[in-house]
Amino acid sequence: LPDGSRMSEIRSLEQAADSARTMQAALSLGSHINRWSLLFALLALFCLFYLPLSWLPRTGLLVSVIANGVQMLFALRVALDEKLFRNLARQWAAASPGPPARNDTSAQDELARLDQSLVRCKLRPAQEITPRDLDSRLCGAKRLVKKQLLAFSVQFATMLVFAAIANLPPAG
Repeated sequence: LPDGSRMSEIRSLEQAADSARTMQAALSLGSHINRWSLLFALLALFCLFYLPLSWLPRTGLLVSVIANGVQMLFALRVALDEKLFRNLARQWAAASPGPPARNDTSAQDELARLDQSLVRCKLRPAQEITPRDLDSRLCGAKRLVKKQLLAFSVQFATMLVFAAIANLPPAG
């Protein structure tokens, strides 16, 4: 029977794996947001190039396309985080019931290794190598999805405004 500290480590890894899986599922919604955003961007580009529009609807469509570009940048970050959280969840889930030799690493050790790997791959600045715990990473990932959703909302809102302006009757 494992001692008390080993049991708390196993429970901690299991909880960390559950949290990582939950965040990975939330981050997977980013790909759906990205698909819708791309669809609206294509529609906006079609309208820009093929419809005779005044400057105001064109400006709205251009803002929509720019918002799509911003959304796509966040979508890339969200997709990366999704894969990283999926990988962490698998590692932690595999480590919790595993042999004692594998269980001597903690979730925080795995996160520190992840940070080092991100720095080596130049995906994180070297001066920002301060250790981050799982909770701060979960909050950061949630912020990324919110930013992606905000960019998509701006894109969608400008498309709605464009549709309303384009359907206004001419003055006079």
